[in-house]
Amino acid sequence: MVWVDWVLAVGVALYASPVAAQWVERLREVTPRGADAARLLERPLSQAELALLTEICLLEPEARAKALGELPTEALLRWHVRLEAMPHGERPIFFESGNPADSLRAKGRTVAELLAAEGGARSELLGVLREVLVRELVWRPISLQEAEPLRRWAVEHRYAGIHDLVLDALLGLPSVRDWSEKEGGVRGRAESERLEDPVRSGAWIGLSPEYLQTPYRVFEELIRALNLPAGSTVADMGTAYGRMGFVVGERFPELRFVGYEYLEHRVAPAAASARALGYSNVRFLQADFSAPDFRPVAADVYFTYWSNRNRSVMEALFDRLLEEARRRPEIRIVTSDFDPARAVGADWLVRGERIEVEVGARPRVLDVYRVDPEKLKRARTRAERERAFAAARPAATTAPPRAPLSEAVAREVFDAIRASAIADARRRAAESEGPEREAHRRAASDLARSQLVVLPREGILARGEGERVFVSRGLLDELARQAEGSPETLDPRRMLAVVLGHELAHAAGQRSERAADARGLAYVRGSSLGLGEDAELKRTLDAFLRPTGASHLDATVWRLRHLLRYGSARGRLEALRRAARGQPDPLERYRRADGTLRWAPLLGERALAEVGGAAHFGLALFLKELALVARTGDRARIEEFFDGLAQTDFYVHYGLFVVGARAGEVAYARYLQELVKPRFVQGILRTNAALAAGIALPMLWEGGFEGRAFAVSLGSLGLSAAAVRAGLRSVEWVVSLREAREGGLLGSLAGSRLARLGGWFYTAAELAVVLLAADDLSAWLNERLDEREAKERLAAAGEAFARAVIDPEATSEAVAEAAARHHRAWAEYRDFLYRPLFREDASFAARLERLARSAKLGADARRTARERVAKHPFLKRHLDGEHGSVADYARRLEERRTLALQTELERLLRDREAQRAGLLRAVYSEGLREDSLLAGSELPALLRSAFRRRADLTGGSPRSDVFARLGEERRGEALRAELRRVYRRAARNRLQAYADEAALLEAAGSALRVGGRGEIAAVLDAERRRVEGLRDAERRLFADYVGRKGVAEALRGTKAR
Repeated sequence: MVWVDWVLAVGVALYASPVAAQWVERLREVTPRGADAARLLERPLSQAELALLTEICLLEPEARAKALGELPTEALLRWHVRLEAMPHGERPIFFESGNPADSLRAKGRTVAELLAAEGGARSELLGVLREVLVRELVWRPISLQEAEPLRRWAVEHRYAGIHDLVLDALLGLPSVRDWSEKEGGVRGRAESERLEDPVRSGAWIGLSPEYLQTPYRVFEELIRALNLPAGSTVADMGTAYGRMGFVVGERFPELRFVGYEYLEHRVAPAAASARALGYSNVRFLQADFSAPDFRPVAADVYFTYWSNRNRSVMEALFDRLLEEARRRPEIRIVTSDFDPARAVGADWLVRGERIEVEVGARPRVLDVYRVDPEKLKRARTRAERERAFAAARPAATTAPPRAPLSEAVAREVFDAIRASAIADARRRAAESEGPEREAHRRAASDLARSQLVVLPREGILARGEGERVFVSRGLLDELARQAEGSPETLDPRRMLAVVLGHELAHAAGQRSERAADARGLAYVRGSSLGLGEDAELKRTLDAFLRPTGASHLDATVWRLRHLLRYGSARGRLEALRRAARGQPDPLERYRRADGTLRWAPLLGERALAEVGGAAHFGLALFLKELALVARTGDRARIEEFFDGLAQTDFYVHYGLFVVGARAGEVAYARYLQELVKPRFVQGILRTNAALAAGIALPMLWEGGFEGRAFAVSLGSLGLSAAAVRAGLRSVEWVVSLREAREGGLLGSLAGSRLARLGGWFYTAAELAVVLLAADDLSAWLNERLDEREAKERLAAAGEAFARAVIDPEATSEAVAEAAARHHRAWAEYRDFLYRPLFREDASFAARLERLARSAKLGADARRTARERVAKHPFLKRHLDGEHGSVADYARRLEERRTLALQTELERLLRDREAQRAGLLRAVYSEGLREDSLLAGSELPALLRSAFRRRADLTGGSPRSDVFARLGEERRGEALRAELRRVYRRAARNRLQAYADEAALLEAAGSALRVGGRGEIAAVLDAERRRVEGLRDAERRLFADYVGRKGVAEALRGTKAR
């Protein structure tokens, strides 16, 4: 019987015991009642108490639970503390399985013998007592006041080995419930039902600390080792229930603590308990690290634990910490089990001391990082890496302008725009409240510290980095040349102001380039310079897009190369002109800092113009908002978008059920339009939005879209390609994929895989959005091969990759190109795994079309019947006599047919939703191998041996005799055969297929290092990290469908290798 089964059992077996009637009375006799807990803790356990405890522990589980249930709380506290006070050598090992009471009972020892025993037997006995009482203590609800004596004692004895969940319970923290919900998802439905009351069941007993948050003792040892002076601040970035805060509050009152946690249901109880205990130096705050307005407290030490669930959140957190490091380079960052440089690219940190704390079966390792001053100068956040008015480019001429802009004038312009920006931020702060007000106040503070740096280079450059705005000497000269080359009188200072306003808008927190354009122009308008002519805006853009002396071809290529980030030059110029005319975004007040809409107030305040009683949402607005929510990568934002969209008239005009939808999208769909209910949008569409993103993710990694693209099937979003195609004719900034391919754009962007499909793409919010028509997507799918052929193609790509890796003449560029081709082959294969979902889409469309046809035939029959009645008066009289009136007859007939049709449609949609969810689970949870791709494979050894043979050639020419050639051929054949065998084992699970690709890249990198080619191995290491990051992103996107335990176990072997 396992330990969990033992502690779970409750029942009535106590009353079957012959001594049942005597138990309660005997317990009351030996346990003092009414005494305060402090006095009880001082008195040692009597022989009678210990004997009774032992007898209770040796009962059957049901009887034991009943007996302990009769004990008062004071007795449980008292007995538990005394067991914790035992010498370390006698303290039982907590991480054990099985029922200790059963093993004691099997020895046939009497209570007296057990009490008199020494050594191991006594430890076993004490282990039984401790485990039972710990379980009952946590289960039994007690107040903080009741728990105070035990909590004080535990703290004074350095927690004395108390299981951390017990101490959580004494502090009033419901962490065990939180853990049970997490574990319930991992163990399955049966286990989750058993874990509904996890504390009483004891299901947490024996788990390692990793499952149960960082132990209290680790935090105490860490803070002692840091040796912080009084008044220092410690920040826990992801504090859960705040264990570090309680350690600081109890053991280090001279320090200050701030704990950040995303989940509000964790923050509230932690804050309440801290207040109840009087910890005035401890604060707990709810925070989202990825929120644009988040800024951590100015702390001396930041502690963080790696989260595999959301890499982007960790990247955002370290971006914020980088900003803090610039202000205070003396900060320290403590991490647990991860290297920030490898995980999130935070190479501006250098590891210092390492702290190891023994916990359970292995030590907990904490690394203390300090800031490297030199690397800090070069470090940039993600936003800063993307933050620029336009992409830097070389100047087309070095001829100086007649009236150059001096550096002194540039600084005067900067000061004027900065003053306007600060005033704008303060105004916004005065008009806001809550977190938004604080964000604007910080923006004003950041703007006040900003400064201009003029770089002495000829290239055309403008970018922001932290508190500094960089412009080049070449940009100042080019702006002057642009002003001189215009037939109109232009002011180069105002042109420079447009650029500087854009960069200062970024410094104030604007992420989007177009939003920064609009905010920057507002700064210019509010400055002493004021806005100039439209021609100045065009010439400002031309300074980057078509500088003086640049050929038409050069300018065109440059615009196309950066089209997906900044959009078309015409579109950006029009947006600048609208902003200059003061045409604000009508929905600005309903937008979050990341640009997405807050749908609740938007709909509640009827901010959208209503048409026919429904809020109007046009196609152009839909396309732009879709880009914004897709750019966040947040599934909740995507779901909110489609939920809100369902309450507008958008699907009335562009949905699958509109008049004019073509065959294949339901030719007779208009006959079903009135029967479709919102659940179609709110259920199926959200799933399909995630699926569309899943299809897009592999396409992004080929470098063309720089990780900022989103592909979506119109059919999967419930849109009619015919209606969208008609609507797009009036939206000039949407481009046909085929036209773009013919024009050479997609070829230069490595987007040929997308161009093979029909559809359109556009840019918004620095995101490329690709719209794919359902029929084109189906045609593309039909061209795919079956599984065997798909794996053969994958093996062929693997052979080509291996040849490039072991080629002694290969350069880093050649290997990188081979790795890119290899990755594209894996992306094709993973797309092939989506085949069942696409087939289900086609089947659903066919079934829906048949249902729509039936609806049309019914409508035709009713129309014919009405015509017949109108032509034959005797038929009308007959119907009047039989049914009261023709209208009543028609109404009842309509109701019967409508009910039948609606029932069938609802069943079809319900089945489709369930089937789609099942197919997604199959793609992400099934098809797992039980071992890693290279388990038992000779491929790594064969790759390494190829390099070892070359390394052994210390001089002269390699052998070229017939035996040498024969040996090489055999080894080559062995390598090819092993490659084919390995690739045929490619997983049928999308997530494990990512792990397979990463394992091959790791093996190839290892072989390159053996051959002394570490610089090329680094290229493959970077590619492997990208693949792993892509896998993590897809796992988060489909978290609802991933069998987390199964995938984790399947991938663990791969990681271990």
